[in-house]
Amino acid sequence: MKLFALLLSLAATGSAHFFITSPVPRAGSSDGTELIYPCGGLPLGTRTTLTPVNGVFPIKGGLAHPTAVANFSIVVGNEDPILSQFAVTFFDGGENLGLVEGYFTFDADVADIPAITDGANAVIQVEMDTADGHLDVCMDVTFSLSEAATTTTTTTTAESGSSSGSGGGATATASTDLAETTTTASFAGSSTFEASAGETTADSSKNTATDLTTAVTKTASSVSIKNSSVSTTASSAASASASSLIGFGTAAAVAVVLFF
Repeated sequence: MKLFALLLSLAATGSAHFFITSPVPRAGSSDGTELIYPCGGLPLGTRTTLTPVNGVFPIKGGLAHPTAVANFSIVVGNEDPILSQFAVTFFDGGENLGLVEGYFTFDADVADIPAITDGANAVIQVEMDTADGHLDVCMDVTFSLSEAATTTTTTTTAESGSSSGSGGGATATASTDLAETTTTASFAGSSTFEASAGETTADSSKNTATDLTTAVTKTASSVSIKNSSVSTTASSAASASASSLIGFGTAAAVAVVLFF
């Protein structure tokens, strides 16, 4: 079934010795042009935008020969490369790669090619050494690296202020799959925010403590006043009792004198 599908694909591409489906090859690529080096003699054409995932993008195609030795290379630049520029920069693992008949996918890694930046134009060349001779197909592309990362993890950690109101630090770590790098940045605003939060908590605690102290003082004062009132009352009662006794004694003494 796969062989039948491959034959149909070859028929659709003009019975080519091999064909590329992704990225899109230069317009006019066919069985005849593949024998012309470089790029089948075809001019620079419309560019396909490539967005690598984790620094990698696939080159897909099919081979109609039993075996072949493939070379996957790239020339970065805005102009159509000249002959001497081809087959100089190879993708990692893309030089003298043995292939057999059928569909193939080569994962082209651009992470280690410094010239490939966001918006960079390039020409990708796939060469095949087969029993029929040297064949090649070219693809004109533009790289989009700004959207290349599939995941972005951001972790923000902040230490809140202490009871005295001192603020902690805040850091954010961003990891992008594309560059496989970790970027750490300090956020002064977060630190300030946390410090303010700490100061607010500390002030709140101080206010609560002050309120409690005031309440206790007022209660103590109230108790003291009540105790003072009780003492005054007791003193008054004692004085009154003493006065009454003195008065009673005096009256008794007068009565005795008069009696005698």
